[in-house]
Amino acid sequence: MKNLKWTTISIPLAAGMDAQLGELSVPYGKSLFIGRLLREDGLSGWQAATTAALLATWDLAPSPVFFDVGANIGIYAALHGRLRPDGTTVAFEPTPDVADAGESFQAANDLKVRWERAAVSDTAGEATLYLSARTDASNSLVSRHREPKGTVTVPAITLDSYVRSSGLVPSVVKIDVERHEPAVIRGAAELLDTHRPVIVAELLPGRSESDEVQHLLAAHGYEARHIEPPEAQAGDEPERDWLFWPGTIPAELDDRFREWYSAVATCVPAEVASTP
Repeated sequence: MKNLKWTTISIPLAAGMDAQLGELSVPYGKSLFIGRLLREDGLSGWQAATTAALLATWDLAPSPVFFDVGANIGIYAALHGRLRPDGTTVAFEPTPDVADAGESFQAANDLKVRWERAAVSDTAGEATLYLSARTDASNSLVSRHREPKGTVTVPAITLDSYVRSSGLVPSVVKIDVERHEPAVIRGAAELLDTHRPVIVAELLPGRSESDEVQHLLAAHGYEARHIEPPEAQAGDEPERDWLFWPGTIPAELDDRFREWYSAVATCVPAEVASTP
């Protein structure tokens, strides 16, 4: 993608309210929705609870291998690459121009992220990706998800086949594929049963896919938890993201989550940080 605009955002380098902050240079623009939100809201105003949940999960994960499925420009992949430089980060993103921007993002920050320009599903081959007329963050293999402005044919893989061919075994998998999550889970049955990674998934409220994913992962012995801010109140609009833990969610995760959430809360937009 040519003529990218760039902004700088703060990221936490450790857990806790007094944690030292680092920076990432992030591309943004009219056609890069996630980058624009990060510029406007910072990490503190953009999926702060999910970010904290992933950071806490990485602390407890048995190996530093992370799969970012439906990466978009790869903000979570970038965070993992920065905070776990000894690990392995793989970003899966099928939209060609968004993947271009993601690779530029990682290169600009000198991060080692492996990009796979493929959609993740339950069968391998080719798939039709519906390009949303709304935002690039709504592109989906599900034709009815958003009104499309066009389509593109992309490679499709399964997580099981990718693990077998690459030899990489993730401890944590983030999935955000705009209502195609059940297919991703079906294509990862061997991974789920054998290697038991933690799953963090966006499940849109009120959609049948949410119930299906919860049912599928429960059948594999996963415990589910809605990811919510520590200050969430009854009656608040439900969050989209869920944590699925193989077996029982460990008690120490709660403390790590609160500590990381405090750190993420300090990562405000540059305009806010500079206000007297």
